[in-house]
Amino acid sequence: MKTEVSAQANVSAANVKQPQVAAGGNDAEIDRAVRRTVGFAALRRLRRLADADRADRQADARWVRRLSWLFGIAALLTLAWLAFR
Repeated sequence: MKTEVSAQANVSAANVKQPQVAAGGNDAEIDRAVRRTVGFAALRRLRRLADADRADRQADARWVRRLSWLFGIAALLTLAWLAFR
């Protein structure tokens, strides 16, 4: 029984297809191309993250500027009200 199982394993291992190398190319070239593509994709993703972070910071700066004007005008109106009361 044991020999039948190992014989079947050998047969099924022999039927496994090995990866095919493209004509005229070798594994080093393919690996280099894959790394380059993955690297570019990672850089694009980082760029999108940086752009989103910059947009968030600009939006926060706009709110700070608006609130600063609002509090400044409120302070001036309060001082004017106290002075002319």
